[in-house]
Amino acid sequence: MSSSRAARLLLTAALCASALPAVLVPLDADKPLADRVVIRRDTFGVPHIVGETEAAVAFGFGYAQAEDHAAEMARRFLAARGDAAKHLGPSYLDNDLAMRRWDNIGESRRAMASLDRTFREVLEGFAAGYNLYVRGHRGTLPPWVAEITGADALALTHTDAPNDAASPSLTRALQQKYPEGGAVPRAPEPAGDTRPTDESRADTHGSNAIALSGTRTTSGAPCCSAIRTSAGSSSTGKRT
Repeated sequence: MSSSRAARLLLTAALCASALPAVLVPLDADKPLADRVVIRRDTFGVPHIVGETEAAVAFGFGYAQAEDHAAEMARRFLAARGDAAKHLGPSYLDNDLAMRRWDNIGESRRAMASLDRTFREVLEGFAAGYNLYVRGHRGTLPPWVAEITGADALALTHTDAPNDAASPSLTRALQQKYPEGGAVPRAPEPAGDTRPTDESRADTHGSNAIALSGTRTTSGAPCCSAIRTSAGSSSTGKRT
């Protein structure tokens, strides 16, 4: 699962969670999120999460995802902070440098205050669910698996920006078009065939989708939201 896919899945889950009807009204405002959500796994191991609020659903999502991928998630959070190399080795140096230059975690912390309340609570709920799993399984996890904040979850959604701006195929294309010591480039020619090449496809990421039953949406219609990142396109839709 790529970092892009993980990040987009989190955003898609947040967006679809906002479509849930308020049919489960919490009776106690002080009740912990862990008491407001139920996670059931089907025979294939897929978690089905039902919560009283969007934040509770996100809490369950963070916990369930950590059950399956805690160490991998921790790697991605470290990378999003720009702290991966000191824990995971020099192969992360380029990533860490990009994240530090971008001030990814700092920008994410500052952005939290300006977010819509629902989305902010979703991010914080996701972090709380992840953290609950980490605290409960500390003895079985690598020592570099750290607890996170909502800002870490937000930072993860930004990690593609600096890396995609200098993707291998883009870098090679620019080096070929503007070789060092070459002539001043001419004005660009009109675009021809813009279909992606095999090389550019190698830089694309995976895809993900989420579906909601009509019993869980305000309109009563089933909702399917999908993000297709191949060839640089995306789509969302609702099936009725």
